[in-house]
Amino acid sequence: MAQLEAQRKEELKTMQERLSMYHTATRSLRMLMDQLRQDQAVKVVEDLRSRLEHSQHQVAAVSKRNGELVKEAAEMQAGHASAKTDLDRAKQSVKNLRQKLDSEIESRQFCRYCSAKITTKLDQSGKNMYNKLLRLRSVTMAITQTTHRSVEEAVQETLQEYDDTDKTVPHETDKGVLDLVQFGRRLAGVEKRLALAPTVFKMQSLLDSRQQEVARLEKVEEAHAKLQRLYKRLVVESQQSSVQHGHRGMSRSALDSGYVGGGGRDRRATHLPEGEAPSIVYLFPPQETPPPASAAASPMVPSASVGSSSKTLSTRAKAPFAPGECPGVAWVTCVGR
Repeated sequence: MAQLEAQRKEELKTMQERLSMYHTATRSLRMLMDQLRQDQAVKVVEDLRSRLEHSQHQVAAVSKRNGELVKEAAEMQAGHASAKTDLDRAKQSVKNLRQKLDSEIESRQFCRYCSAKITTKLDQSGKNMYNKLLRLRSVTMAITQTTHRSVEEAVQETLQEYDDTDKTVPHETDKGVLDLVQFGRRLAGVEKRLALAPTVFKMQSLLDSRQQEVARLEKVEEAHAKLQRLYKRLVVESQQSSVQHGHRGMSRSALDSGYVGGGGRDRRATHLPEGEAPSIVYLFPPQETPPPASAAASPMVPSASVGSSSKTLSTRAKAPFAPGECPGVAWVTCVGR
């Protein structure tokens, strides 16, 4: 028992010594920590560590913002490329519109001499068509009157012959004989009409052809009037367009005086060399087609006064106009241009 207590005392003493050693080591460490905390280099290191952490946070934020800016830059580049494409298209469209405007202005530069010739030729062709229409109407009336008069005269002559025969028959003649005479008169009238049938048929055919020609010339006259209105409207539009775009247009006084056209940038083209005239394709040829053989053989139809034109008017204008042609009129070619 005493031995056990001595052993415990020894162990307790050992533990107290160790505890005192621990306390001494702890005090030494605390003193060392206090000295380290009071050291300036350690304070600098701590400050740098805190700054480093703060810088790392800032770098992370800046990196995130840079990613967002890169995405925005990519979107802006795509929008810039699209806007550049749209701008190129708009420039091309403006260029096309300018070219079209220049071509329109160029197409409205009329040759004065040719325009005057066109106006004169249109008026002359209208007068020629009207005179031809009057001639054909008079010929048609003459054919109609002559045909009816010849048939009536032939029938009246035959009836007059049988009337004379009837007068020579005595009044005491039997009723049957008179009936035969009346029947003979009717038969002779029918025979005369049958004999004149080919002539009447020819006359009727000729009359129908003349009426068709008259109708065609009336349509041609209407087309000619429409063409004149179209030409005048085109001249007015050319004046307005030339005034709007800064070019001299064709004045009304110049049109009335026979000099039609404007002095635009193609002014030199309106003057022709001396002794040189513009080549003009006429609406109607000077010669006329000969009448049919039946009309020429008939004594009732004047063969030299009836004709038909082989061409009709055309209101179609070519666009765009080829070099050397007057705009607005498809059948006149200017040598000066």
